[in-house]
This record gives sequence, structure tokens and C-alpha cells, in this order.
Amino acid sequence: MENIGREDETQEFKESTAEMNEAMEAICAMLNNSGRALVFFGVRDDGDVIGQMIGKNTLKDISKSIRESIEPPVIAKIKVLSTSDGKEYISVETQGTARPYSVKGNVLVRSGAENRKAPLSELRRMILSSGDNLLDTSSYNQELTFKELCALLRNNGFDVRDDERLRKSFGLLNSDGRLNYQAQLLSDQNDIPLSVAMFRGTDRSDMAFRKDYGGRSLLTEVNQVLDFVQAQNEISVEVGKRGNYSTGTPSGMRGSTRASTTTGSATSHLPSTYSTTAWRSYPTGASPTGSRWRISSPARACR
Repeated sequence: MENIGREDETQEFKESTAEMNEAMEAICAMLNNSGRALVFFGVRDDGDVIGQMIGKNTLKDISKSIRESIEPPVIAKIKVLSTSDGKEYISVETQGTARPYSVKGNVLVRSGAENRKAPLSELRRMILSSGDNLLDTSSYNQELTFKELCALLRNNGFDVRDDERLRKSFGLLNSDGRLNYQAQLLSDQNDIPLSVAMFRGTDRSDMAFRKDYGGRSLLTEVNQVLDFVQAQNEISVEVGKRGNYSTGTPSGMRGSTRASTTTGSATSHLPSTYSTTAWRSYPTGASPTGSRWRISSPARACR
């Protein structure tokens, strides 16, 4: 029987999704402790993989439970894994720095492999330090690289290398000298996506499409999104032959991206949401139809 280790402050095992409530408590407690939570369904407490029955709605039910149980909201990566002898089990990984997190109104913390209610002193500490979580929380990955960040800095006239000086100058280390969560976001290994959506009309009730950018440094993702939005606006101009056309270009956000590469707290310059309205061209006599872009980053929202 395959064994995947033991439970600790960032890892919890559940035999099945029948223990969903306990799993949500573990996620909450681990996020409050380290900003990262990893739960496996189909694994005994001793780490032996016994397998989990996976139906049509199993993964959706896990996602729904996280969405309805954990506050503030977190993004979860849910995967189906399998052992060499064919047993399937599920991993659920979440990250976040918006402490304190609560599960159905209760704030929990992790002590070893045990979840317990946070004492008032601990809750007060989490609230007071919430503004510095990006800088204070250690990245779970301490083998980060910053090739894309260095390239952006060089394009803005800086002579930099991926070395200790870069890490200190740009706030990528916490008080313990470890790479922090801001470093995770700006690294080549960043896995927090940036999303751009287009809505029909001027409200957010009818989404035309959504596109996610991930797997790159956050600043690279921002530039990819802005290039995409600009290209779509230019296409709108080419298509329209008659009528009026005006657009709110994302140049302000582009400027904030450039500014963010010149300070030690890079992510603090990025807005959690940026909206711009593009009025499509229309035939003479017809009514205009507005289209609103919305760009959002869970990374900035968790600050």
C-alpha cells in the first residue's frame, strides 16, 4: 500500500469526502498558520492511500464546500491522483494571505496536526498584521527564480541580476530572511492567475468571455492582459465603419505596472480590479452597445 507521509502543519489526510466539514476546518486552520493548506481525500491518518470513490459531482462538491465555508474566499487547486496499483485519491491545495480566515464563522489555527479555536490574543495578532501578510508570510517554495522580473527591470533601465541584492532591494525576503509571498507572486514559479473578462453591456450580469493568465511572474501576466485588452480595442475600431467610437484605455494600469518595478513593495501598486469601458461602433440610427472589461487578481485582493 502506498504511503504519502504524515500529517503536519500544512497537510491533512481524510479517508473520504464524508469528512468534508473536518477538511474545511483543517484548510482554515492551516491558512491562518502558514498561508498554505493541503488536504488529501482517500488517505488514512497514517498516510496510507486507501482510495476515494470519485463520482460525477465529487470535485464540484469539494469546490462548492470551500466556496461556501471559507471566508475570505480562496482559490483551490483540486486534482485526482492515482497510486501505482490504481487507487484514486484527491488533493486539494489552497493558498492565501488574507488572515484571519474563518470556517462557518469560527477562526481556527493549526498546532502540529491539530486544529483548535484561535485564542483572542492570536486573533488580534492576525488582524493587526494583516496588512503585511504579503511581506511577512514565507513562500512555501524557497527555490524561486526571478528571470522575468529581472528582464522587466532591465527594460526599465535597471542593472540587476537574480541575486541576494535583488531580493533585499525589492522586498522579497521576510524578517526571517526567507522568501516571502510577494516573492512567490513575482517569481517565475508564480501560480496565481490573473483574469480578464468582457461583459456585454455596462454592468456585470452578462459575461461574454473570460481568459486566465497564469504560470508567469505577476508583472508579466499584467502586461499580457493589457496587451490583450489593447488588441481587442483596436479590433473594435477596425471592424466599425460608421458611428462613434470611444474607449477607456488601460494606460493608467500600464503606468502602475512600470512604477511597481521601481519600488520595494511591487505588488502594492497593482489594483485588485481595473475596469475600462469600450463603446463599440454601430450603424447610423442604431443604439450603442457598451462593452466593459474587468481585470482582477486574487493575489492583490488577498492583501
